[in-house]
Amino acid sequence: MNRSRLLSASALGAVAGLLAAPAMAFTEVEWKWHLDAWTDIDQEIDIYTFLDPSGIVALENLQVQIGDVTAESYVSGVDNNRPEGEGGQIEVDLGSLELELEASSVGIAIDTEATATYTGPQGATGNLTVGVAGGGINPGGTDSASVDLGTILIGDPAEALVLDAALELPEVVSSATAVGNASSIQSEVKTDIHEAQVLFGTGEVGDLSGALASLSFLTPAQVSATSQVNDILNATVDSSATAVGNLKSVEVAAATADDAILIADVKQFSYADVSALSNVYDVSINNYDNLAAIDRPIVSSVATAIGNNLSVTVTSPLGGDPFGDD
Repeated sequence: MNRSRLLSASALGAVAGLLAAPAMAFTEVEWKWHLDAWTDIDQEIDIYTFLDPSGIVALENLQVQIGDVTAESYVSGVDNNRPEGEGGQIEVDLGSLELELEASSVGIAIDTEATATYTGPQGATGNLTVGVAGGGINPGGTDSASVDLGTILIGDPAEALVLDAALELPEVVSSATAVGNASSIQSEVKTDIHEAQVLFGTGEVGDLSGALASLSFLTPAQVSATSQVNDILNATVDSSATAVGNLKSVEVAAATADDAILIADVKQFSYADVSALSNVYDVSINNYDNLAAIDRPIVSSVATAIGNNLSVTVTSPLGGDPFGDD
């Protein structure tokens, strides 16, 4: 215990000495540490199995993508003008009156305005404005004037239609996906795979095992995905951008226990700049109720960039004896 504390103190002192070198706090630091470690691991594994698969999938595949891969999706200016439906109030324009004034020997100027509140049957309410502006009677001639009758609101505001967002709110979806190489295998029987996926910009690649040594002769590919959504009224937004260099998935859903076998040799090589961008702005929602009950986000923006991706799934049904006793 004491030795451990001394060693810890020496290590701290060495660091402190380095940090304080200009002040020459330590002229000499000596640190000695000795460790003897001896490990012996004996491991012996024997696996005996007898399998009788019902079929086989054997694949030999080479995928080579030379050049750039680009995907773009742009959505802009989507307006959902919420329908009013039945109920609520509607505005009715009462129009105007045109007056023709006869000649008179006395000039009379007309320039006035009156406003009254109107309440009628079926909940009709509103403001009625009557105005005469710039009118009059000129001696020895004729003149005219216009009377604006205004507007009224008809209906009960308590009955205004409110749309349920969980049922009525639409959705705008924008998706951009750029993939260099893609391979998907689904099987119910024993599966053997030998596959290579190669992605680069320009150049030549011979033996894949020596590709890393040949990078000086290659240029990177540009794999990019862009999704942009803006100026959306009364709708949710789901925007996604996905860029992948090499993509492979293998799924063996074995029909029998003896088919739950996957033997694979997969090589993935990407020499590329992989980028994804999802951009969402100016999204507005109004006159919708129950927004908390919708089963999706108001705005979802996801960008995913992956160089190489390999997914493997093997499932086996219950039953069967791997030792072949039944």
